Amino acid sequence: MILIFDLSQIFSNDVTSKFRNPFLIACESNMWSIPRNIPTFSLNIWLNGILILLPRKLRSSAGTTQRVASCELTPIMKFSCLTWNTAKRVKYAYDQAKLIEEFNPDIVALQEIILSSEKKFKKLLSKNYKHIVSSFELAPDLSLLTNKRMFGQIIASNFPLKPEDPNNFDVPWKERVLSTKISINGSEIYFHTTHIPPGSQNGWIKIESLEGIYKRLIETKNKLNILCGDFNAPKEESLSKGMITFAQRINAKGEVKIKSSFRGGDGARWDRGERNIIVKMKEHGIEDSFRSLYSYKTQEYSWRFRRKDKILKRRFDHFFVTNKLKVISAKYLHNQKKISDHSPLLVEYKL
Repeated sequence: MILIFDLSQIFSNDVTSKFRNPFLIACESNMWSIPRNIPTFSLNIWLNGILILLPRKLRSSAGTTQRVASCELTPIMKFSCLTWNTAKRVKYAYDQAKLIEEFNPDIVALQEIILSSEKKFKKLLSKNYKHIVSSFELAPDLSLLTNKRMFGQIIASNFPLKPEDPNNFDVPWKERVLSTKISINGSEIYFHTTHIPPGSQNGWIKIESLEGIYKRLIETKNKLNILCGDFNAPKEESLSKGMITFAQRINAKGEVKIKSSFRGGDGARWDRGERNIIVKMKEHGIEDSFRSLYSYKTQEYSWRFRRKDKILKRRFDHFFVTNKLKVISAKYLHNQKKISDHSPLLVEYKL
């Protein structure tokens, strides 16, 4: 976490015209105040590694002292978040925790946690994070979480967090969405993570999950929302064709067409379910953090797998954020060797 202050309200470009005299500033802030009755001063504020300098003095020809009744210093908070599908590789939990510690994000979201690894991850993460919650804690019946429903999520945070009601999201498998309210510098951010079931194994559970998440995010679009996780979409991205869903095909002419029927249902609905989350939320002020910085000219991936003699790559892992938060950086961290088949995604935001 990095905290800086916007001093533009105090010092304009035309400083000498407004402040010709040595002056006093009585700043009202929840965090600190500047002492009164100091005709000349040099104020150094050290906040989490950021040094802010105010001018030493401002003089006037008359030599008198002028007071600025009050001023507001606008806090600008920078914080980092990481999402990672741990691929159910319990034996590499220690290595995964070490990598997280290396990048030291303020908020961590992990997917493909299973009951047997939950306590282990919580213990490892508790060394650096005070606030941790898992979707297993909120599940009403753990006996249901087996086979295809074995996976849960964990969110760990340096900031205070409160889990939200899983029933807020109208999805088939409630444990696949973990929602929290995180307090950052007086602002409440709704931080959600999910692991969307792959359609190849779970059919329309995938689309019903995407539809439920989209509905909730649009209903709460005026709040500060961050959504991250493994979405098992899109199928492809290209500079010429943009996003291609699993319900689309490319014909002999190179045209992208929606299949009329897909996995026993309406191909258009499947296409819409994937597309609404990945690109259409932007119309409601919630955007793919990576794509907000990089066009389709920049090709990336977060999951790689072998199909016969080919290595295929897909960008399945994402952060989506309300446009009230500014994206500073977004980077996929590759070369994790055997500890996961997914690459973590690390982003930094400015509040």
